[in-house]
Amino acid sequence: MRNKTLLFCLVCQVLFAIVLSSGSAVFQSGRLVGNKIYNSSFETEISTQYIASYNNYNGNTYYGSTNQMLSISEKADVYNTSFRILLKFGGLQATIPAGAVVISAELTLTFVNWRGNSGVDTCFMTKPWDRSAPTTPLRFQGTGWAFSNWNTASSVSLPWTQPGGWADCDSRASMSNSVPGNGISGNVTRTIALEPGLVNEWFTGSESSNHGLLLRANSPGSFSMFSSSSQLIFQRPSLHVKYSTSPSELPASPTYPVTVVSPGRTLWVSSSLGNDLTGSGDSIFPVRSLRRALDDALPGDTINLMNGSYAGGLAIYRSRLTLQSAPGHWAVISSPLNDPIAAVNVLTVRSTSQFGVIRNVEITGGYYYGIMFWTDWGNYATTALNVNLAAAAAHYLLENVRIHHTGSSCVKMVMKVSNITFRNSELAHCGERFRTYGHGIEGVQAHHVTVQDCYLHDIPGAGIHLVGGSSYALILRNFISNSGFGMNIGFTTDYDLFDTIHNPLLYENMHAVVANNIISVTLNAGINLWAAYNASLLLNTIWNAQHLAQSAILIDSYQHVDAPKAPVIGCSRLTIVGNILTKATYARVGPILSIRTSGFNSSSPLLLAGNVYFDSKGVAGNGPWQWAHGAMFEDDRDGLTMVGNLTAWKLHCHCDAGSMEANPRLDRRFSPLACSPALAVVDPTLLAKWPSSLLLDFNGNARQALTWQSAGAVSPSVILQKPMPPMPSVLLTAPAPSNQVGLPVAYYDTWTWPFGFWLGRVCRDLYVDAVSGSDAQTFNYQSNYSRPFKTIQAALISINQCDRVLLKGNQTHWGHFGIYRPNVTIMTDPRDSIRATVRCDNVGKSPCIIAGDGFYDGAAELTLSNFNLVMSGKSTSTCIQLNEGYGGAYSPYWRFYVENSGRANYSRGFSLIERMDISGCALAGVKLSTFITGVVLSHLHIHGVNTTGVELRNGNNVTVRHCLIENVLGSGVLLGGGSRNILVEWNTIRQVGGRGVLVGSDNTEVQYMDTEYATKHPTGSWHDAINVTVRNNVIAHTGDAGLAFYSARDVVAVHNTLLDVAQSAQAAVLLNLSPKTLNNTYQTMLANRNISLANNIVEQSNMLVNGNLPMVEARIMQVTLARVALPPLFPDPSSTGNCSGFPSTSNSNAINQIMRSTQGEVARRLTSPVLPRRSDGSCRHFPADNPWHRNVSGLPLHPNGDSIRSLIRNGGHLHPDFGGGFTVMKGSKAMFVPYGIPITTVNTLPLRGQPGVPLVPISIAASGYPSECDYPLLYPFPSTAAVEGAYLNCPDNPCSGDRHVLVIDNSTCQLYETWRSFPPNVTAGRGWVSDIAVKFDLSSNALRPLGFTSSDAAGLPVAPGLVQFEEVITRGFINHALRFTGPNSRAAYALPATHFAPAGDSGPDSPWMGLRVRLNSSFDCSQLARAARVVCVALKTYGGIFADNGSPWYFSGEATTKWLPYVSELQDLTRIPASQMLVLDDGSCLCLDAACSVTECSSGASDPNARQVYSAIDSDSQLRFSHNFYYNMAA
Repeated sequence: MRNKTLLFCLVCQVLFAIVLSSGSAVFQSGRLVGNKIYNSSFETEISTQYIASYNNYNGNTYYGSTNQMLSISEKADVYNTSFRILLKFGGLQATIPAGAVVISAELTLTFVNWRGNSGVDTCFMTKPWDRSAPTTPLRFQGTGWAFSNWNTASSVSLPWTQPGGWADCDSRASMSNSVPGNGISGNVTRTIALEPGLVNEWFTGSESSNHGLLLRANSPGSFSMFSSSSQLIFQRPSLHVKYSTSPSELPASPTYPVTVVSPGRTLWVSSSLGNDLTGSGDSIFPVRSLRRALDDALPGDTINLMNGSYAGGLAIYRSRLTLQSAPGHWAVISSPLNDPIAAVNVLTVRSTSQFGVIRNVEITGGYYYGIMFWTDWGNYATTALNVNLAAAAAHYLLENVRIHHTGSSCVKMVMKVSNITFRNSELAHCGERFRTYGHGIEGVQAHHVTVQDCYLHDIPGAGIHLVGGSSYALILRNFISNSGFGMNIGFTTDYDLFDTIHNPLLYENMHAVVANNIISVTLNAGINLWAAYNASLLLNTIWNAQHLAQSAILIDSYQHVDAPKAPVIGCSRLTIVGNILTKATYARVGPILSIRTSGFNSSSPLLLAGNVYFDSKGVAGNGPWQWAHGAMFEDDRDGLTMVGNLTAWKLHCHCDAGSMEANPRLDRRFSPLACSPALAVVDPTLLAKWPSSLLLDFNGNARQALTWQSAGAVSPSVILQKPMPPMPSVLLTAPAPSNQVGLPVAYYDTWTWPFGFWLGRVCRDLYVDAVSGSDAQTFNYQSNYSRPFKTIQAALISINQCDRVLLKGNQTHWGHFGIYRPNVTIMTDPRDSIRATVRCDNVGKSPCIIAGDGFYDGAAELTLSNFNLVMSGKSTSTCIQLNEGYGGAYSPYWRFYVENSGRANYSRGFSLIERMDISGCALAGVKLSTFITGVVLSHLHIHGVNTTGVELRNGNNVTVRHCLIENVLGSGVLLGGGSRNILVEWNTIRQVGGRGVLVGSDNTEVQYMDTEYATKHPTGSWHDAINVTVRNNVIAHTGDAGLAFYSARDVVAVHNTLLDVAQSAQAAVLLNLSPKTLNNTYQTMLANRNISLANNIVEQSNMLVNGNLPMVEARIMQVTLARVALPPLFPDPSSTGNCSGFPSTSNSNAINQIMRSTQGEVARRLTSPVLPRRSDGSCRHFPADNPWHRNVSGLPLHPNGDSIRSLIRNGGHLHPDFGGGFTVMKGSKAMFVPYGIPITTVNTLPLRGQPGVPLVPISIAASGYPSECDYPLLYPFPSTAAVEGAYLNCPDNPCSGDRHVLVIDNSTCQLYETWRSFPPNVTAGRGWVSDIAVKFDLSSNALRPLGFTSSDAAGLPVAPGLVQFEEVITRGFINHALRFTGPNSRAAYALPATHFAPAGDSGPDSPWMGLRVRLNSSFDCSQLARAARVVCVALKTYGGIFADNGSPWYFSGEATTKWLPYVSELQDLTRIPASQMLVLDDGSCLCLDAACSVTECSSGASDPNARQVYSAIDSDSQLRFSHNFYYNMAA
């Protein structure tokens, strides 16, 4: 055996100890020392082995045991055998340079200890013992418990001074070390520091002076040690010495006796030079994998990773470990994003591990997390038991760590994890698989978490997310940028994750301190405070927050609907002092600080002070303020509701002393300029209770004591400065972040369980008899069971790899059941001629058969064969589901076993589901659900299924052949989610409600796709199906397309027969798109590419419900998410580099503006000198760049303009629908009503001694549109407000019609409009009632939501399109487009319209809402009277906008009796022929559905901010259609 081992070493072991004048050497049997194989280590057991009753338990053992393992034990009594080990490294002379002195020495031994902690004592021997085996070893003649050696000359055994030899130890040094138990593999490697002076004597003296070492257990117990005969070199005893000839390195002479303390072992790992089978883990002979190092490492050890990449998917079980890159090295630990089995996390810190350090490494990938800190929470039956008994990982330091591109959150901490510190680390691109979810650091009920001086960026969720009752967090001096949220200090957590013993009120977060952080560019809140208790936000800078929603700081509650009584938990005891909060110029309008409904306990202290608020759209200045101009504050609590400016906020909350609204004037490093108003706003007494170390600014500078402090994270001090962006210094010098594909999980231990057990195991058959079987059988590893089982699940629990479960034929066996081991077969017993039936009744959401997680990496290479499967009752799931990686051809460990067992033929390389009848499935018949590789579905009959026959979501190497799929409500076969390498052949698919074969899917979320392939593989893409062959199938009687391709690539569909397809919708062959949301602001769709359709028969149905449909169709689709440009991360030096040109900074004297009173009113009590007002003080109708003010005189004509105009009306003339009037009878009295639409102007603020008009409620009629109204429905409508077509208080009969009410609040420049409006005197005390009520901010260009109507059919405001008396008669010009109507309209709108209402002829040539027209420039306006001439000129310059259905070419105007003297002038408009009106092409796309998800675009320019439209094919060259036969049955 020894010769075989040496040969193995000579072939495989290339490392050797380099002997230099100053250096180190390793002595281990089988290794090269210099240029020679070292083979001079010796060991033997000595024992109290019982020999005869008279020997007093002092038997002898013979020398030179060739056992691989030797025993060590100390027994508590003399009636049991004790063992000790003698160990010697011989032949050391002349192995180090002459004159060199040993300066350190370490002995590395590998023990096997499965039990609890033990220990070993080591000593230097002073007495010789047998050093060479006798030619013919004699039993009992040699080293033993009583005798040290054999004197050949005198033929006698020489005794130890005392039996056991310990009395012959050198008294100058003693060593003692622990040998902890290892319940996983048993192996425990310990490095024992030896006294270097005594080891030096082995090298400098003669061989006769080297008596070696003696090892004994230092407490009762037993364990074993690998000897020099071990087959694995790294397990053999090893002596590592360092030597030097330099006097400066020589150790001081010790004062004996000494007790040598062994430092923690340093394990060296090299992915390029190491070897897991021969490496011992020292720097010269490193191991190769991090897995091997973690298996060997013991508490107190350090793992040094040398340059290279290391596979993750690993767990840390032991405490007091340090994992780091070796000095001068940089290591990357990576896992793939697509392995949900073995690489769920890159590193998992188990609940048994505490006081660890992870530093100077890069961690990337992982299906979920980069690092997960684990807990035992959930292992116990009740919350109380979990609280009291569950253990969790704790006391870890992560320092100079880069974690990036993880599947979900970069770091996850779960219940009871505590004392985790993150320092000087970078966390980025978390959520790479989820894309729209994933936090930087996530903690659920995590306590005493510290995050300081870290850089967190490009994160879809929150940079830091601490919820579920997390407590005592310290978040200091971090930079968070480009994230969905900055920080979530509390959010939403399930009730069962709370510690309800210590946190009975269910606070999401308690006692958090967030200080001196910079949060730059967030889509939502900069800091969320949800159900937070005693949180303190101090001196933070929140820059360009709330881009899409929420507030810079949002205070909210959470209702636990899953908890008893469903409590609503708000925040309590909040401190928000010295922060800078800013919004970007183009951020969504909203409050900069908001308290939501129930968000804060009003009886609790709320301290806000010294904050600086800035909305980049501008500040309110010293005068009154307007909506959406300046910082806005909101309180939405019941009975306390308000929205207003800072002054209103201070009066409302009695807080925020010293705070101001101002441009903070920061430089690129976020430091305040010399003129910054943020320099001295914080009262130092408010910070006095906090330690100075906590108040160090973002750069680590101390803030001056006893002076007013600057707000924000960065103080003016420049003593210390971080770079921008603030990458930690160690990471600045590290290599660029790795972008390589994550490394698959690495196994190396072919000698441990279950590898060796499987090698010799015989496969067994386990029988299941539902009538006479019994589940009460003792588990047997060899599956030797004496009788059948009763249930399939019991048999599956009792099997092992390669066993078969044979079902009794002609019986019903009950499911549901799970398969959790590899290489398992389930089938009807071959001896039975009638199939067994598996029946799943009332199984709820559980699949009837599921493959999942379990022993040895779970289910893999399965066989399901020759039985029937029926689902019925209250079942809502699939019949067979291979789920999330489990059930395919391989799991990582199964692949390792197959490749290393020498049994390549043992594996067929795929799972097989065959010869089954599957029916009644509530969802799919067979579903391969994400990351399933290598499956063959053959000879299946799938029928009576509610969704899909066979569904693949991200499957790979899957074959579906010889199957009959029929009577399926959904699609026959669906191949989506990025499925690759799929073959569908020789199947019959008929009577399906959806598509026959769908190559791709309507929509598969990116998180279920293979991100690793899509982003890193050379041929990768986000296509929904790749490399698919569909051939020789019969597809008949489908509701939708026979064949459909949705964002598919590299597809061949040949020799298929499609009969009577597309009965109700779609084309017979359809090309469509599958949208992919790649982040929170970007969605894309990939065109089909390289699609071949050849030699097919395609017969289209004659049963079409919607008329003729195309035979082959390629569709377009618009994304639902518009791509959003984010604001800059840093203040712009060009605008903040000096202190000139800034507006005034304070609004401390601003008028109190309250938009919601304590009675719950939501009025806008706002005035402002900067509102768009005319010289007379009236409000302008929208900004100058509003679409209503667009000069259209130069726009091109629409190519189809004549047809469109004809459907408004070609003949006739324009008609002014205003001026003059009509009479309506009020009883016997004739009432005059002016033509047109009246405008009422009010002031909601007091003016010239007159009180403001109050807000009154508006009720929406049952026939109205409540979902499209602008709430709250409190409008400034006087009871006398004018109603279109009605005299005062005129009812619907006789005053019918549109009954518009238009009210302009001149105090706020808000426009209120209603349609079908009835005043209080008409509604019998119900107040104002209308069918719709909407608001428009006349200072803003904001549109109504897409698909929403208004008081006009087009969703436009009415007032700005009216011809008004003051414009025509007083000013003599009109500067806006005019509203007009027509009798026909199509189902389409163009912005700024937001709604359509098709009427009359609604074909493609009809006008659309928002259509623009203008008067022909050649028409002579001078021939018209003055009033008509003003309108005529406006029609040439600004044109008209088609806004409602009605009479042809009716232009609307203001209803007022002022027109009466000018009616004849207005009538000149009827001299303008309709044929002189030109239809314009303004480049807009038409929205063809309410949400504008389907559009029609002209050749003109399109809105750059519009949602992008994609086509199912982007080039005809991507389609290869040939030799197909097409037939329409209706033809």
